[in-house]
Amino acid sequence: MPYAWDIFIQFLPSIVIAVISMLISRWAKIKQKWSWPLAIIAFTVMFAASLNIYNNLPIEWPLRSSEVERNIHSWLDEAGCSVQTIHDPECRFRFDIIQSYEPVTISNMKINTPIGINMAVLLKMSEGDQKFLATLSEKRRLQFTENLKLELIKIGVSYSFHYGSNGQVQSLDLNNWYFYTKSPNAKTEFYNSISIVVRSVKIAVSRLAELRRGNI
Repeated sequence: MPYAWDIFIQFLPSIVIAVISMLISRWAKIKQKWSWPLAIIAFTVMFAASLNIYNNLPIEWPLRSSEVERNIHSWLDEAGCSVQTIHDPECRFRFDIIQSYEPVTISNMKINTPIGINMAVLLKMSEGDQKFLATLSEKRRLQFTENLKLELIKIGVSYSFHYGSNGQVQSLDLNNWYFYTKSPNAKTEFYNSISIVVRSVKIAVSRLAELRRGNI
């Protein structure tokens, strides 16, 4: 229940803006100032403009990003993670967790709600891996990527394959979303979200290694 309440509170400004825009559009339609198509267009424009203005105000209500940033950094420190703070003008805050593979990026984008935390890893294929994949038949490469996609879906991580001009996979983008709340289980849920991303990286690396050994 606290989790649902925090989510509702965060999206309350958007709901209020939508209701006000709808009432204005409805009033204009009743007064026969606008036709229905024009009222719909006006509602869309007013809602988008008002939401953009609100998102760019120097306030973050009711949770300040500084509170979210402080607590998440504290949780990472408690877990013994090697954390590097990255300055990114598009983010309220961004941390890179250094691990054995590519770093895990923990970020809160300014275009998103202050409680929306993205956890992502850009897993780059080495030159050797790309050359190896190029030696496989198209059928076997497709089978490998499709099977990997199924495994990633099972653990609940989002993915995106990036291909080069030669049609070969150059990198794999893995990410997961965590919504910050003040619930007693917030820290545990945060750790679980990170573990999903880390696990997805290990799966991708191990499956590629098995492919090279001819086990799949």
